Amino acid sequence: MYRLFVVDLAPVAEIVTAHTPFAEGDIISALQDVEAFYGYLPRPAMDELARLSGLPVAKFYGVATFYAQFHLEPHGKHTVRLCRGTACHVRGSPKVTEPSFGTLESKMARPRQTCFLA
Repeated sequence: MYRLFVVDLAPVAEIVTAHTPFAEGDIISALQDVEAFYGYLPRPAMDELARLSGLPVAKFYGVATFYAQFHLEPHGKHTVRLCRGTACHVRGSPKVTEPSFGTLESKMARPRQTCFLA
């Protein structure tokens, strides 16, 4: 579900200008620049990036969804990655996670993570 909001797209134009002439090899660095400015990759900014660069928007979404470093939605100020695998669950990982996040939930992003020790 998308939220209705207005995004200032002027920074996107500056990012595309900084990468002129824009080529497919510039997609990752442009996405990193957009995310550094907004904190995530808003849909209007992605559409504008594609329009100004002359590349299909699918190329940008393909890269953004392939790499875990990119966020398509706003996320917490801090990211805590905890294993939710079976082995760690059996060893007590729920005891570590649940009490710790009750009051900090709104400021934390908790993405699913595969086991670090596997």
